[in-house]
Amino acid sequence: MIKQIKNILSGKTDFEKLFFTNEYQTLAGKSNQGIATLILIMLVTLLSLGFAIGGLKYLGERMDNPYTNWVNLPVTPSVDKVVGRIKENFAQQQTLDSFNLKNLEEYDIFFIKFIGEDKKIYNNSRCRTFDPNSDILRKILSKTDQNVIEGLQLDEKGSETLPSQCGLIVTEKFMKILQYDYKTTKKLPVAYDEKRNITIYLDIFSVVKELPDFCDYACTNLMYKLLTSSKTDTGFMDNNDGEKNIFSIISANGKEEEVTAEIKKIVGDTLVNKVSKEAFEIDTKKSSYKYDVILSNFFSADTISSFATKVCSKLNGLAYTKWECNSNAEGLDHPSYLSFNFIKLDKVRALNNYLKQNYAVELSMTQVEAKENFALVSKLTYFIIVVLFGFSITSIVYYVDSLLKTHLEKVKTNLGTFKAFGLSNKALITNYLKIIFGFLLISTLVSYLLAIIGSLFCKLLNIPMLLFDYRIFLAIFVLFAISLYKSRQSIQKILAKTPGDLIYNR
Repeated sequence: MIKQIKNILSGKTDFEKLFFTNEYQTLAGKSNQGIATLILIMLVTLLSLGFAIGGLKYLGERMDNPYTNWVNLPVTPSVDKVVGRIKENFAQQQTLDSFNLKNLEEYDIFFIKFIGEDKKIYNNSRCRTFDPNSDILRKILSKTDQNVIEGLQLDEKGSETLPSQCGLIVTEKFMKILQYDYKTTKKLPVAYDEKRNITIYLDIFSVVKELPDFCDYACTNLMYKLLTSSKTDTGFMDNNDGEKNIFSIISANGKEEEVTAEIKKIVGDTLVNKVSKEAFEIDTKKSSYKYDVILSNFFSADTISSFATKVCSKLNGLAYTKWECNSNAEGLDHPSYLSFNFIKLDKVRALNNYLKQNYAVELSMTQVEAKENFALVSKLTYFIIVVLFGFSITSIVYYVDSLLKTHLEKVKTNLGTFKAFGLSNKALITNYLKIIFGFLLISTLVSYLLAIIGSLFCKLLNIPMLLFDYRIFLAIFVLFAISLYKSRQSIQKILAKTPGDLIYNR
């Protein structure tokens, strides 16, 4: 490839080819020392710029990452008094823009009781709520971050969303605690009311590696309100706590006649009017069935619960209560945290001062310092790129120019002879510029190839490196343009003398 480049640049006539070959080799030095030095400088330049630009891109992605660009304000009793005012103020776009904020979100941390595979109650795992349209949800379920192990994934910038607001996002660790197979389990039983044996089943949207705030599972703000508010207020399940004539159970036994006989034996043959069966998918590898038991008489809620408990114990099943995702409640009455989502992190301290002055509340100084430091590192990285760019261009331009000047001083006599025999300044300038261009082009191609090999090692070490970026190509273009311009000036300065002055070194 290098030989082909030389052949293309050397020209058409024998004189041009001979001139290019001899002068190129002289500039390159013994054992190509000159070009080797330029390759080394170019290689260091490319690696430095590639590392700096790769680091800047990485920081940019982190700055645009919901895991990074939020600042949380815990809702303590003093903060709770002004939450309404804060939410109202930061609902205005003007206020958001003044602090480079995208929005203000709220979320809660709470605990609910789950029934494990072993039928035991588990209630020590943390849940985090989220808005279904939030950036943090899209980050959790991102198709590109490899956080989702099983289930639904979302595009971070797309229009996809959850199939409903009533379901769960769970971690692999949480599923192991409950002793369920995360690959095949599609629903989890929740002990909504242990006393009355009210169990509801929640769909699993996704199984992920991790969730924010060290949580084990997550749900929408709406799901949280349904689970923690009175069913009288939400109306998401039958609120008849008086007399009933029906209860339902979930069992792995698909033999309807056998199950019906067992139910009649426990409840009483004359009290059971009808038992109906339908498939109910909890696990894709295990068959489950829902049995609706309709009684011939109405009984109190406690008696119905007692019937269901005995039947479940005998059939190794779980109670089932029908519910609907039918509440329109969206906001949280008393959120655990307010989350300020920044577009840029350069006004975190200004936000803290504003909250302190107007609402007598303030953010954690640890958060403020951390976010400010993150923003500062991004600015410093950009500054380093500019400095590297300027230093590299200056070094290479002056190296090439110095090499050329030294050579021209040595061959003044030959240049004077060429001019005396009628060779024009234009022809000499053109030939020397082609030599310099070939010098730079070959050095750039070789150093770029070596830099690509170096970037592969950086990738193995998880070091950010970006060589195929418009800023790298722009730097090379500027380098070529300045080097050729500077070289042209140096050549013109030498050739401005008469042939006699050049020959006799006057």
